[in-house]
Formats: sequence, structure tokens, C-alpha cells
Amino acid sequence: MNARKSLVFVALAFAGIAPVHAQDSKGRITVMTFKSSETGMGAKAAEELRNQIKDKFDIKDLYVLPTKDVSNTLVQSGFSATEPLAPNDEKALATLLRADEFVSGTVEKAATGDYTVNARLVLARDITLSQALPAATNRKIGDAMDAVSKSVRDALKQMDGEKECVAK
Repeated sequence: MNARKSLVFVALAFAGIAPVHAQDSKGRITVMTFKSSETGMGAKAAEELRNQIKDKFDIKDLYVLPTKDVSNTLVQSGFSATEPLAPNDEKALATLLRADEFVSGTVEKAATGDYTVNARLVLARDITLSQALPAATNRKIGDAMDAVSKSVRDALKQMDGEKECVAK
């Protein structure tokens, strides 16, 4: 419980500090550490997905919260930056980092060497509102995350309508 409280306080301290380019973006997204049975794979997968999403969007349309910002907030709050969070902690982190959405999921390496990624796009304001993204399987984690980033891009296309509806 103390870790959650410290996450709130640390994130609030960082909340007022956003790069100018982040303030100009239409939306903000973060990627949570993926759940994985292989040590370190979840953090590696999240980093790869952040980079893939960043490459597919203009910063004016979507600001991807950098790994450094997410990691610093987690570590200063007493959480591991390489271990996945519980769903409510993911929501708290996304909300306090002022992300509109976040991506969460699992990554597993099969005996064949292929990586399978199952991910969801989740609204930070309500974690019950999420969209499962198509599973992606590939020999290279980067190629699997490329497919996931394309699915994120497609899913985010519907968000303008959702935001208009919520604003009314």
C-alpha cells in the first residue's frame, strides 16, 4: 500500500513537468512492462513497442511517454521498472503520467523460438474500457512489436469519436 501512495506522490511531482512538444500533442500514451515468464523480456518488449509506436506517429498527434520517465517514476515509487504492475497500479501510473491510453499485455517465447505477443489498448480513465489487439507472432521481438504497433495505430483511429462522445 505504501508503494502505491509513493507512486502517487512522485507522479504528482512530475506531473507539472512536461516537454513543450508533449503539451502540443493531441494525445499521450504509455506502454507498461509486459508480463513474461522470461526474465527481462517484458521490459524489453515494452521498450521495443514504445519505439515502434513513436516511429509510426507524428509527435503532434501522439506523444509516447519515454521509457526514462516511466522507469524513473516507478523506481522512485519503490516499484521495479522491469516487472509488470497489477492492473490498478497500471491505471494509477498512466493517470499520473497524464497518459490518455496505455498498452499492456503478455509476451511469451515458444520452444520454436517465436515470440507471441497478446496486448490490449486500455483507456487510462477506466481500465474496464479496453480493446484486445490481434495477437502477433514472429521470430524477432521487434517484428512482433511492429505488428502490435500497427494494431495500436488502427485502434487509436477510433479514439477521436470516443473523445468527442465523452466531452459532450
